[in-house]
Amino acid sequence: MPPSDHAHDAEGQVYDQAYWDERYRSEERLWSGRPNATLVDAAGHLPAGRALDVGCGEGADAIWLAGRGWEVLGVDISAVAIERAGAARRSQPGDVQGRVRFERRELPSWVPEPEAYDLVVAAFLHLPSAGRAEVWHALAAAVAPAGHLVVVAHDMADPHAAARLAEMPDRFFAADEVVGALGASGGFEVDRAGSAERPGRDGHSALDLIVHAVRRCA
Repeated sequence: MPPSDHAHDAEGQVYDQAYWDERYRSEERLWSGRPNATLVDAAGHLPAGRALDVGCGEGADAIWLAGRGWEVLGVDISAVAIERAGAARRSQPGDVQGRVRFERRELPSWVPEPEAYDLVVAAFLHLPSAGRAEVWHALAAAVAPAGHLVVVAHDMADPHAAARLAEMPDRFFAADEVVGALGASGGFEVDRAGSAERPGRDGHSALDLIVHAVRRCA
């Protein structure tokens, strides 16, 4: 989910709604339909509350959270992704359906409600570098006191991501970038920042970048 409808990376590619809608239309299902294992490890033990899933795609992570009792809002720039997420939601039991909703939103023109969420998730939100810090600040501001921010991304050290890194280096980032933005926002303790190994879609292990931070109560 790019930060605006005119966002572009250093290579000049524009990542607007039309780009992402076409990307989703190019395949019957773009993602696996399962929650990301790195997010499951980070958030699986947390007590349920209100959650925001930014760049929710086809909805697997948001639906997983709702299945664990969270009240979840999933947002994405792509109307196609939101339509698919809604269809996935309707296939769930009624109690899960009632705890998750999906909306098409764009950052930074859409700003989450400050201090409103006990968990804010940004999984594979590979934004162009221009405006990325602004997005981290907005997501940090949305975390309630004692709440959690979990950022998951493709790790630059992952050999399977090497080709994509070479093609679009502007969209990859290190954990230190997110940690630095949280430091500038103030009030966060970083629980974890680094790499996490998970099973890949092709049967090989993959490396994710993860930053898990907790907002101080005061």
